[in-house]
Amino acid sequence: MIQLTNLTDEEIKAIGRRIGEAFYDESEGLFIRLGREDAITALEIMTECYYRLGVLYTTSKR
Repeated sequence: MIQLTNLTDEEIKAIGRRIGEAFYDESEGLFIRLGREDAITALEIMTECYYRLGVLYTTSKR
């Protein structure tokens, strides 16, 4: 696992958006009930929080 560091705010938001879109497209329940944009925004916020806490990791150098 590779810890994500030195990312710009735009990069963090883009990662959060991709995660949000993936969760929304593949999920049921809470994220579906929020609606697409609200669910994506929630995951963007969570991604930023995890990054700021230093617990956002990836499995790929890309």
